[in-house]
Amino acid sequence: MLDCAMKIFRGDSQFVYDEIGFGDLKDIYSMPGAYWKQYHYYSSALPMMNIQVVTEPDPTNFSDDWALVPLVPVSFYLQFYSSVYGVDRRELEGHLALEAYWIDGEGGRHEGNSLPSFPPLLRQHVYRYRAKEQATSSRFPVDVDFFYFEPKDGDENREPSLYAIKITRSYPYITPEMRKKKREEEQQKKPD
Repeated sequence: MLDCAMKIFRGDSQFVYDEIGFGDLKDIYSMPGAYWKQYHYYSSALPMMNIQVVTEPDPTNFSDDWALVPLVPVSFYLQFYSSVYGVDRRELEGHLALEAYWIDGEGGRHEGNSLPSFPPLLRQHVYRYRAKEQATSSRFPVDVDFFYFEPKDGDENREPSLYAIKITRSYPYITPEMRKKKREEEQQKKPD
C-alpha cells in the first residue's frame, strides 16, 4: 500500500480513485462549492485503520477558474485505530528510500528527521522526511511523516508505537500574484 502511494505521489503512477490498491472505496467527501475531495478506503486485510487520499486543483495549472482545473492527489493518510508496536522506523526509512533531512514550506532544508513534541501531545514523536529522488524521473518531490507514540511510565511495552503515516506531494509555493503572472505569460505565448 505504501509503495503504491509513493508511486502515485511521485507522479510515476496515475491516481484513479476506484482502481488503486488501497482497498475498497468507502466514501467520497467534499463540500458544496469546494474544489477538493477526500477519498476514504476500507481494507479487509487491514481493517483497523483509516485510509484516505485528499485531492485538490492542480497547483501547477494557472487557470483563473478553479472549477475547470483537474484534481490531483496532495496527501495520503494512513491512521491506525490502535497504535501498532514492532514497526521499525529505520526499516520504513529504508523501504521508502527516505533522506536524512526534511524541507519546510519555504524550501529550507533541515538536517535530521526528529521534530519536537508540543503540549498536549508530549508523547507523540513525529519524524519528517524528504523522499530520495528516483532514477525513474519522478515528476514531484514527496514528503513523508511518521507519527509514533513514546511509551508512558509504567507501560509494559517499552518500544514506541506507530500511530500514523502521512505522504504528501510537494508542490512549489505559488502566490496568487505569481499565478496571475504565469497565466498572463501563457496567454501571451498563444498565437492570435
